[in-house]
This record gives sequence, C-alpha cells and structure tokens, in this order.
Amino acid sequence: DTFKIILSTILPEGNILINSLHTYGLDITLINEDQTSVYNLLSNHPLYRKDAAGFAPIESVLIVGGGKIGRTAFQVICWCGLFPGKKINITIIDKDINTIKETLSDECPELVNGKYPVQFYQAEAGTASFERVLKEHCAEIPYIIVTLGNDDINIQTAIFLREHYLRESRSLTAAPQIFVRVTDHSRSLVLKKQAEGTPKLSHALIPFGSNTEVFSAQLLSTADFEQIAEKIHTYF
Repeated sequence: DTFKIILSTILPEGNILINSLHTYGLDITLINEDQTSVYNLLSNHPLYRKDAAGFAPIESVLIVGGGKIGRTAFQVICWCGLFPGKKINITIIDKDINTIKETLSDECPELVNGKYPVQFYQAEAGTASFERVLKEHCAEIPYIIVTLGNDDINIQTAIFLREHYLRESRSLTAAPQIFVRVTDHSRSLVLKKQAEGTPKLSHALIPFGSNTEVFSAQLLSTADFEQIAEKIHTYF
C-alpha cells in the first residue's frame, strides 16, 4: 500500500525534497500555506466576475502588507492580468516598503521592472500617513487584501479601512470589498457570519486563509490555481 503524506511548508526548497522522496514510492502532497490562502481567496472571489451586465473585470487591487502572503498575492494577481489590453493596477502599502521592493526584485524581477502597473507606498497601517495614501492614491480601488502578520492587526486595519471608505464615499455602494487574513478559525467564522448578515457584500469584512480552511479535506483535493485559470479563461 502507498501512504499519502501531506506536508506544510513555506520554503521554496520544499519541492526539491518532495521530488527526491517520490523515488521511494511515497504519495506526498506539499501544501504551501501562503500560496493556498491566496489561491483560495482568488478562487472564491475572482478578479474576473460575472454580474447583471456580463463579465466585469476588477482593474485595481490594494494589498496592505508586503509579507509572504502579500507578495504571493502580488505575484498571482500579476499572472492573472497577463492578457492583451487588460491590466490590473496593483498598489502595495507597507511600513517598510523599500525592503518589500528589494525582496520582490529578488523573488520576481520580471514583475517589478516597470512592465506591470504597480505602485509602492510607505505608511504604517492606521496612521495619518496611511490615510493620506488612501485618499490620494487609493480612492477608487474596489478590491483590498489585508495581510499584516497577525489576526489582531489585520482585523483592526480592515475596520480602519472600512470606516475610511464609508466616511469618504458619497454613497455607501462605493465601498470596496475588504478581504482580511484571519488564521484563527473561530474568529473567521464570526466575521463570516457578520458578512452574511450585511446587506451589501462591499460593507463586510471578508475573512480568508484560516488554518481550518487551508488544511480542509475539500481544499486539499482541489486545484485552486486551476480554478482561477478556468474563471479567467471563461471571461476571455
């Protein structure tokens, strides 16, 4: 019999280890928690969606936090926007933006060499400089991803963002969708229940990437990246 083993890693070298172990007849699935969280988010809430008027692409995304998940989101969103005549404008805000730019230049130089529309701004979440960047450069962004490192800061920042956009918008319908990384399953369920009770999805904080969600049997058996590609292919 073959044993099925599921391993979690955030290291890119993990694939090398897995390839060597396959030679011993082991059935091994490698789960990268950061990638899985992003793939699941973009699969459940795609950048290309169908509405009453037909397919409507999301043309701009704000990423608050340039850690591993933020950088993974940036890379995947860039890949989602590689189509003639279609560009997704990406804005990244982080308190140490120069380090984030340097890291991205090492990880994916082809995406930050000026060919793709990406803007970087330095500001710490919740500060006056952060709100100034939102007002001056992020007024019309409909899709926001918040991933700053821990659940408390993520939720606090998401609440700050929602209050900012509701306060600044002439109409409540102009508020963007705010997707917040929440690893704790119980807190994620609370936010989901609150989102379900919100009249308009754009007024809710939508959690993604909880530990239970990332390592669920259903998700482990689903190729989320293939689902993202299928949705994009359907749009085009």
